[in-house]
Amino acid sequence: MVGTTTSETETQGLVVIGAIERAFGVKGALCIRPLSDVPGRFAERVAVVLSGPHGSRLDVLVTSVRPHGNRLIVGVDRLTTPEAVAPFRGGYVYAAKTGVAAPAGHFFQCDLLGLSVENERGEPLGNLEQVLETPAHHIFVVRLGERELLVPAVREWVRRVDLDRRIMTVRVPEVGEPAAPASTEARHAV
Repeated sequence: MVGTTTSETETQGLVVIGAIERAFGVKGALCIRPLSDVPGRFAERVAVVLSGPHGSRLDVLVTSVRPHGNRLIVGVDRLTTPEAVAPFRGGYVYAAKTGVAAPAGHFFQCDLLGLSVENERGEPLGNLEQVLETPAHHIFVVRLGERELLVPAVREWVRRVDLDRRIMTVRVPEVGEPAAPASTEARHAV
């Protein structure tokens, strides 16, 4: 079952709360990697939007949730077979955005996922697909086809984030250029 095409206006007011990894079982459940630590984001009778990587969109109601390691197995009311889940594999789960705002100069991960990423010359580098957490700082995973770029989420590398235009501008060092010296003054970009 494929929904309508997703546009930017259809996801305004929504936040990404999970990444759809695959179908689980024979009844159309979704294996989801949670991207939100807000309590109750995944609960029975919560309305969410499934958005596939190729533009499919479906408004659904959560019917069941159970933990599965560090993933969740989520049943929804309009998907009943693994084949129905297929168009959403690799996509995201959206929910209504709460009224909490990020402090100035900081961003919620859910607002950054899916941003177009470009270098300082305006050349496209891909889309921000994942945020990895490391002891030192977060790392943005930017993907364009099979090419993957890892960008440290620090101000030295992330030059500008324009949420209105959905574009992040990053500094990409030239081959052979030494890395910027580590500084005790380095601050996280997120």
